[in-house]
Amino acid sequence: MGRVYRVRHRGWDVDLAVKAPLPTALAAAGGPEAFEREAETWVGLGLHPHVVDCYYVRRIEGAPRLFVEYVDGGSLHDWIRQKRLRTLDRVLDVAVQFAWGLHYAHEQGLVHRDVKPANVMVTAGGLAKVTDFGLARAQSLMAAVGVAGTPAYMAPEQSAGRELTRGADAWGWALSVLEMFAGERTWEYGIAAAEALRDFRQRGGRVVGLPPMPDAVAELLGRCFEEDPAARPRSLKEAADVLRRVHEAAGAGPYPRPEPRTGRDTADSLSNRAVSMLDLGRTAEADPLWRKALARQPQHLESTYNQSLHAWSQGEMSDDEMLNRVWEARKAHPSLPRGAHLVGKLLLALGDTGAAARALEEAPPAAAGSAERDRDLGLALCARGEWARARECLDRSMASGLADPAEIAGFALCLARLGEAEKARAF
Repeated sequence: MGRVYRVRHRGWDVDLAVKAPLPTALAAAGGPEAFEREAETWVGLGLHPHVVDCYYVRRIEGAPRLFVEYVDGGSLHDWIRQKRLRTLDRVLDVAVQFAWGLHYAHEQGLVHRDVKPANVMVTAGGLAKVTDFGLARAQSLMAAVGVAGTPAYMAPEQSAGRELTRGADAWGWALSVLEMFAGERTWEYGIAAAEALRDFRQRGGRVVGLPPMPDAVAELLGRCFEEDPAARPRSLKEAADVLRRVHEAAGAGPYPRPEPRTGRDTADSLSNRAVSMLDLGRTAEADPLWRKALARQPQHLESTYNQSLHAWSQGEMSDDEMLNRVWEARKAHPSLPRGAHLVGKLLLALGDTGAAARALEEAPPAAAGSAERDRDLGLALCARGEWARARECLDRSMASGLADPAEIAGFALCLARLGEAEKARAF
């Protein structure tokens, strides 16, 4: 598609991936406007744990750029080549998550059209997320053949340029699962999928260093490779359910991940969309989205925090009112690890560094290891002159990603105050 850049969003305190399409991709899409329209289908998907979040499309120097979630572990293509899927439970885990992400998109009315290992990102902790929704179609809208996708993973109807259903995505998903077991792609074109599966099984159904393919998995993939899309599994949720049963039957115990319950209009998705609108300068569209989120889920933590912080920054809410609203939302959701962190961020913004440090230190274990929490706690401790502890926190946060100027300045100040002037000057 083009280049991908890792950037730091200073306002959100998170790393993002910025996708920059090549001029040829824009031309194939029919120009920037057509590309943006197709990319918006991804933006509109909402939040799902097994879909890479696409926050918005913005033009930079006249060309569209996609701002998406940064995933730290590389692509499934990378994992396969590096032989990182060495056990059956790991292969099944990634395949189930992959299927769930695609099923969610299908339920929102979107067919991916370019399902392959390179379009699945995997976090360092093993969370699989499908990426690049809508982009294959965007790049083929004006192409002479009008066929979207990658030939090595295309279903027969896709290669023929016929209308696509979710069955085409099931074909690409099944080929990707076959590749996970085989450790490489052994076929040239996707239409040879059934033959590739048969050859793999005839060679023993396994390769050295990787788990063997269970019969139930082979049977499922065979169904996905039916010529008639209607003969394939009715949904990828059905396929995921088969793999979950295989997981248990193989002696690995019940599949450990709960099936996600999300949607386009959940409070999380609405709040995320509101923040994106704010970042694009479309402030009038943000507040109605937060109100809708809070109507869906009263005292939703992220919506309360973001709406209150925005109102405070505009002079529409006092310090105390902002803190009280977020504090009440935190009390309503005591099990959410982000609650103490968000309260600490507000206190830090208000200059109450002592209270901020106490709140940040109260963050439960799930939040206590996050780079963002380490950054904020480090800055609070730095402001209080607790140089050794501040250095420790900032060292961890800077090691985990792109550091912002405040982190760098705080870390350099800690070094200087701890007698390491030479190191401080290097920053």
